[in-house]
Amino acid sequence: MSDNPVDLIRSTLDGFEIAPDLKTLSKIQDLGVHIERTRQEEIDDSRNILKALSRKLEISSQVTEALKQATESPENAEELLQKDREKFQLAKQLNDTETEIMNLESQLQKMKEQILQLQKEEEAEEDVHHYEDDAALLRLRFYHSLGFDLQNFDDKEQRKVIVYTKKDLRTVHISNKYTPFFYSNYLWDLMNDDEENN
Repeated sequence: MSDNPVDLIRSTLDGFEIAPDLKTLSKIQDLGVHIERTRQEEIDDSRNILKALSRKLEISSQVTEALKQATESPENAEELLQKDREKFQLAKQLNDTETEIMNLESQLQKMKEQILQLQKEEEAEEDVHHYEDDAALLRLRFYHSLGFDLQNFDDKEQRKVIVYTKKDLRTVHISNKYTPFFYSNYLWDLMNDDEENN
């Protein structure tokens, strides 16, 4: 086996199959973003519906109370007859209102179940983010062990790689101007030049 550090590094890299892992990480990140957006939209919709149903329930209760107060004792027979008719109508309205309240309560229960489900999905999503963080940390440690320091990779305008050599360090700014293949070869050439100069 060669003692050349570059050959040793390349031999080590040949033993790593990180392309499938990187592809998997990318899919996990996309899935996490989609889940977060969908979860937030569903929570917002559920909360809006819950507020509307609560307001409707409050109004129905107020109407019911007003109808009950309107059934006070009449002053004469004619008013008594009129009140009887009103009582019949009120009874029907009360029955309809109670039915509507039951429907609203059923919808409220469904909303609560949906919110509970969304909370469970949020917990699952947090587990995914935890896995992503561990994988990202592993990649950074691996690159650092090879002499590369990745900085500002969350900012596409400020991304750069610091290459540590035995004599000095070099900074390579990463942009969309060149392909990843170009940067990969360029970084390896920097390390090779350092080894050849030694």
